Amino acid sequence: VAIVSGQRVAVGNQRLMHALGLQPKGVFGAGTLVHVAREGRYLGCIEIADRPKPGAAAAVQDLRESGVQRIVMLTGDRKAAADAAAKELGVTEVLSELKGWAKVHTVQTPDMAELIEKQLGKEGVKAIIERQQDNYVIYVEGPNCENAKTIISQQKSWKLLATYTDNIEAQYAAGLLENSGIETVTVFRDDIRLMVDIDLYVEEFQLDKAAEILKTILTADNE
Repeated sequence: VAIVSGQRVAVGNQRLMHALGLQPKGVFGAGTLVHVAREGRYLGCIEIADRPKPGAAAAVQDLRESGVQRIVMLTGDRKAAADAAAKELGVTEVLSELKGWAKVHTVQTPDMAELIEKQLGKEGVKAIIERQQDNYVIYVEGPNCENAKTIISQQKSWKLLATYTDNIEAQYAAGLLENSGIETVTVFRDDIRLMVDIDLYVEEFQLDKAAEILKTILTADNE
């Protein structure tokens, strides 16, 4: 927002227009829309679009072939523009219309980072994990910082109960525990053998009860 030739001009995204009490119009292709208003009157919008750099799609493919399991596109662009670019690059996970990310927590193990990420997700807060040397840093969008910190501070004391290599077995065990009134969290992770391990967590005070239930299941299966 600026004063141009004595008139108040606003140029920006849809959120800015809404903040000014205006209703932006026009949704065209997959490009980014830049809305323009003058003296409190909406004038229209301009559609702009960035093209992926040459070699970007090949770089994404190289990452996959080198063993990178998760590739995420983070962008402030609107969803249509982000989805179109991601499709062209071969990226299947996209977080669009972001408002800036901030660090909210640091842990020492990847499984605990994923556990916190999952807990935040249950509360509707998207998180991104970044490895920094021996630590794992958890980021959320700026407006969600305080909410995320509160959720993390109230996090239950989870303990690892069992690790599975078969997803069906893991979900079966989790289902039986849930039916017994024991809340569970499953975390999928890749091990050094490039296989998927599934860690099953329960609250610390439920650990002995959960272990006994799984022991009963194992005994029944062996009979």
